[in-house]
Amino acid sequence: MTRTSKEAPSRPVSRARQRARASWIFSAVLLAFLMAVVWFAPDRLAGFKQQLLAVLAALLAGLMAFFLTGDLGIQRSWLKASGGLGAFALLLFLWPKIVPSAGPEIYRLRVTVLGTQGPVDGAEVRSSVGGEKKQVEGGWELDVPAGILPADRKVTVYADKGFLHGSREVVLDKDFQPAVTVELKADSSAQVVGIVQDGAGQLVAGALVWVENHEVEVVTTGTKGEFTLAAHAAPNQSVRLHVKKDGLEPLTQDHPAGTPVTLVLNRN
Repeated sequence: MTRTSKEAPSRPVSRARQRARASWIFSAVLLAFLMAVVWFAPDRLAGFKQQLLAVLAALLAGLMAFFLTGDLGIQRSWLKASGGLGAFALLLFLWPKIVPSAGPEIYRLRVTVLGTQGPVDGAEVRSSVGGEKKQVEGGWELDVPAGILPADRKVTVYADKGFLHGSREVVLDKDFQPAVTVELKADSSAQVVGIVQDGAGQLVAGALVWVENHEVEVVTTGTKGEFTLAAHAAPNQSVRLHVKKDGLEPLTQDHPAGTPVTLVLNRN
């Protein structure tokens, strides 16, 4: 006669073990969530995203505290609820220290314009993306909204005064009150382009043309009386031109650089 063995019935998992398992699960989820936020979130979060993440993390912390108090042997519901609410409020309070807030949405770019003698007053200041300009002590301030910045966040600041010009590139990123210095320099990029003709309107070839104080750069007009030479001045800045040709009276004439000119030589 064979004796059959009866299998022992499986014991149900106790409520204490269930609570312990749940508390460890919530603890792991909360830890993973906070690590993901700290490691992968951008340096600054928009306001609504900041609030959403804070509430979600606080809820996880509250649930974790609720179950952990049960693991400690506390059976009173109001004590467990108090622990959960305390953890919820504590994480909400500490959240701004964990993830930086979005900060202001306007960059207040301080611009100082310098010339050869130091700071320059009365310069015209602007940026490549626009922005509100206002004069402040010692310079200018450009209020640039973050929403109008290009993808690379690079902005070029320009300054002009008379025939002096300058520019400086700046990257607007974490610092919402950056400062930049723009140095003014003389613009000598303009040229003088024109023709030489006589009093009868005939084009004069072989005439010598130069800019005052730059005689070594004298040029000779072509077969159609044309010439091009460096003005050593900014566009629209006045330069003094000299022209001479054998058999014709020499000519000295002032003309704005960068604009076409016709020089007329009268016969002797």
